[in-house]
Amino acid sequence: MPSYEPDFRLDGYEAVNNNVAEQFWGSIGIEQDDMTVLAEHHSADGEHSFFVMHNRAVTWGIPGEPQIAALHLKRDPATCTFRFASEMLPLPSMAQSWLVARGCPRGGDPPARRYGHRPRERRHPRAGEASAQ
Repeated sequence: MPSYEPDFRLDGYEAVNNNVAEQFWGSIGIEQDDMTVLAEHHSADGEHSFFVMHNRAVTWGIPGEPQIAALHLKRDPATCTFRFASEMLPLPSMAQSWLVARGCPRGGDPPARRYGHRPRERRHPRAGEASAQ
């Protein structure tokens, strides 16, 4: 499986305070190398980024623990600072809904369609279709 490592676009930005910096490191930064981006959206003004990511490190943790990370980054270009909100969820669709509730636009392909997975081919003709033999 190819690796789609996240680019949080935080070069030149710092957390708004030490508490946010510690929370970001503890929930996202420490496992950033184990994150695979399934879907992302960046606002045109560069102030908001939304990510749906799979955390490969979770597979070695507690069985049944959610492996999908939803991340909303909010940047303030005037002060070069950022804030964030994140949530671990069991399904990519739940992560997308969580991000939509925080301002991510709806639409686009679901992650499974964007990164190489295809719908299963039909093996039997539908009613009314002629079978070629």
